[in-house]
Amino acid sequence: MRDPRMSAIGKGLKRRGRLMAEAVRPPRRILDGVPSPRSPEGTDGLPYVAPPAPRLVDSPVFVLSSVRSGSTLLRVLLNSHSQIRAPHEMHLRTVHVHLPRDFTAEAMRALELDKDELEHALWDRLLHLELTRSGKRIIVDKTPPNTLVWPRLHRCWPSARYRTLAH
Repeated sequence: MRDPRMSAIGKGLKRRGRLMAEAVRPPRRILDGVPSPRSPEGTDGLPYVAPPAPRLVDSPVFVLSSVRSGSTLLRVLLNSHSQIRAPHEMHLRTVHVHLPRDFTAEAMRALELDKDELEHALWDRLLHLELTRSGKRIIVDKTPPNTLVWPRLHRCWPSARYRTLAH
């Protein structure tokens, strides 16, 4: 059984912490009804969505295919080109960022990041690292489950190129 006094103390500490955080946070500016990226909610009450961060890899290529369609053979052929890096399936959709505490999410929001944008930055860094190591200019990912997440890949890389492989 929880002591009601402890609950009241906990609420008071949370409130004071929130008020202290508001006191030291830079002022929020609202211009023409558009909140600053640092405000926790937009004027419509929707959750915070971070603006896209700059990408190290501007336009990767994604081969969208089903499993057992010959995409591995295509990957090997593409990777043999002097300017194309086609690594083994990268499974970016399974690389996640975990923000276990509210203060972690708040710290990222202060950096104009949210969970999705942090994951996108990590994905972008992985592709850039692979390109840098290979010394090539173009990177191609041919992970078949990318067909399930191509809208998210498009949010991450608006200039990405997509090719479908039909068998």
